[in-house]
Order: sequence, then C-alpha cells, then structure tokens
Amino acid sequence: MQIQVLFFGGLRETLGSAAVDLHVDQESDEQTLTLAELERRLDELYPRFGSLRASVRIAVNETFVEAVADVRLHDGDVVAYIPPVTGG
Repeated sequence: MQIQVLFFGGLRETLGSAAVDLHVDQESDEQTLTLAELERRLDELYPRFGSLRASVRIAVNETFVEAVADVRLHDGDVVAYIPPVTGG
C-alpha cells in the first residue's frame, strides 16, 4: 500500500518536508491502515509532528475528515495536513 502525505504552510517549514510517500506492507488485501495508525508512523518520522497536529485540518483525497480513528486508508490515498490560515 502506498500513501502520499502532504504538509502545508508552517507545518511544511517546521517539519522540513512538503511531502512523504509511505509504503505500508500488507499481509492480505483485507488489511487496512487507519489514519490514526498513519499518524503514529508520522510521529516516528517527525518527532515534532505530534505537538503540531492538534491545530491542523486533515483531508483525505481532498475531503476534510474529523474522526481520525475511524478513517480507513487505501492504496493510492493522499492525506494532507493543513494548518490554520491567517492573514488580513
């Protein structure tokens, strides 16, 4: 399973990366990855990620999601972390 993760705005700058492609080994076609499990992997890759994600919006395949634990990811999905926008 291949998942692309995009980081926007200050999150991209803080983590030092605009995107990461994650390969997740699957033992069977029925096994899936939840968004919560993906975030645990991102915590390992980016130690500062955990402290930053509380204020971001999350989109999976360009659709915003709210309940992280309930979202199941599939091969080819794109997950975007979008921090709040400020301006004036």
